[in-house]
Amino acid sequence: MIVVHIGLGKTSTSTLQGYVYPKLAELKNIIFNDKKIIKLLEVDRLIGLSDKEILNFNNLIKTYSNILVSSEELVNWNPHFWEMAANRNLELFGKHAKIIITVRDPYEYYQSIYVQKIHEGNIILPDNFFVNSKTYNLLNKFINNKVMKFIDVDSFDIEKLIKLYQSKFKVVYVVPMHGISKMDFLKEIYSLSNIEHDNLINIYKNSSHKNISYKKLSIKLTFLREKFFNIIGATTINSDENMLKKSQNLISGLPEKKNINKIFFAQKLTWRYFMNKIIDKSIGKEKFCLPNNIYLNKILIEKNRVYLNSLGSFKKYVNHKLLI
Repeated sequence: MIVVHIGLGKTSTSTLQGYVYPKLAELKNIIFNDKKIIKLLEVDRLIGLSDKEILNFNNLIKTYSNILVSSEELVNWNPHFWEMAANRNLELFGKHAKIIITVRDPYEYYQSIYVQKIHEGNIILPDNFFVNSKTYNLLNKFINNKVMKFIDVDSFDIEKLIKLYQSKFKVVYVVPMHGISKMDFLKEIYSLSNIEHDNLINIYKNSSHKNISYKKLSIKLTFLREKFFNIIGATTINSDENMLKKSQNLISGLPEKKNINKIFFAQKLTWRYFMNKIIDKSIGKEKFCLPNNIYLNKILIEKNRVYLNSLGSFKKYVNHKLLI
């Protein structure tokens, strides 16, 4: 059985990957995020797989009788490219793979993804990050598709995303944030006993949540740091841009500049550690909230909320046309 948790990001994916899925793998003899599979998926995301690499990937998938892959990169963080990502996931995993999609309230998602991009070095004001489709299409002509500088909120339609995967895969599980802690979707997929089910619930409940968002003061200080960088003619290199450099090295066959990358990540992690562990926990406890005057497409937000409210703890979709 192949189970693929494709995201969305900012839906407790780090906690699931760090604590719950490893325990589930132990309980049910599952190969979870095999290193070779994850490496090939990273190469595919950066530059695409060669015919030989696709063959290797297919052989790995067939080697294991029970595998679980979890990566929020698979859905594509940018809703503008959801369909492209769905087509690629179908090519890689096949229609019989069971797909898990975790979702959350759209406003909370927007707030989390904005702060996440700040974490990653995309220091941009909210009113420039959230744009309508027309503006997105104009701006997107000037950047690489792999760099997420801004988000087209008009394309963030959760129900449309689910229907897209319903049409391509025979079984799709949709899990809202409030349903993740109940672990009912995992009980359904893996036929967990009550003891195993309760065990996973407790692990999730007692785990230290990873990837914690900046508070309001940390956001402000990060923008002040960027102003200082700009004054001296510098700017923060965000992780998307760093990823592009990595992909260019892969294409050209050049070795990675590991020392530079280590310095880059050490600097970023040191700043984030200081913000999360010192500032946020001592003097900056006020939560960051998006400004009220930015464009978020309120009509689509309400449509998404209506859909989310219909899910319960999870919803299973079966495409009977693809059962054969």
